[in-house]
Amino acid sequence: MISIKNLSLSYGKRKVFENLNYFYGKENGLICLIGPNGIGKTSLMYCIAGFIPNYIKARLEGEIRVFGKEPTKLKQKFFVFQDVEDSFLYPKVGEEVESVSKDREKTVKILRDLGLEGKTEEYITSLSFGEKHKLAIALALLSDSKIVFFDESFSSLDRESKLEAIRDIKELSKKAIVMLTTHDLQLVYEIGEEVVEMKTNCLEIIPKNKLEPFVCKDKKFYEV
Repeated sequence: MISIKNLSLSYGKRKVFENLNYFYGKENGLICLIGPNGIGKTSLMYCIAGFIPNYIKARLEGEIRVFGKEPTKLKQKFFVFQDVEDSFLYPKVGEEVESVSKDREKTVKILRDLGLEGKTEEYITSLSFGEKHKLAIALALLSDSKIVFFDESFSSLDRESKLEAIRDIKELSKKAIVMLTTHDLQLVYEIGEEVVEMKTNCLEIIPKNKLEPFVCKDKKFYEV
């Protein structure tokens, strides 16, 4: 559950958004946040996750509640950043994975799905850019989180890995809230349960049929 009331954010003299309102009443599901570059999608997710103003200096006014709590007090959350390096705390892949999950069977499946099987002893710095993104997504899928954020997390994945990640994310959304940003409207059209368009000082829930002029309706590109 997410409740946003009269939320305004500014970095110094630069206003990002004003008086945003939004309510999501379920405890699970997949929310796709869309909108043009620079409109404030990442900043909004930082607010919902509690990173602003705790870790990022900014002026925040209004109210946010996630599962009835202030975002800073909600511990069961995971964020996959655009700058994927910010998602890691340990030097090795295996150490990172073990920090979020002790479920070996689930770990083996997720790593296999994303093509990371056999990488547990490798240093994260030795991974390719795409592999680092796969690892960050794997950590999110393995975490026991009530809300998980993906910020433009799929563009660097090959098609097979993207399909596997989407399949796992759909499964995750049955027990947690998943919020993702993407410019891939075909992906949004196929998998989004709620589509939220961010405009200037406005969050609008839009029906999927409004996306139909911009997508292929007759073919599934992300069959899951």
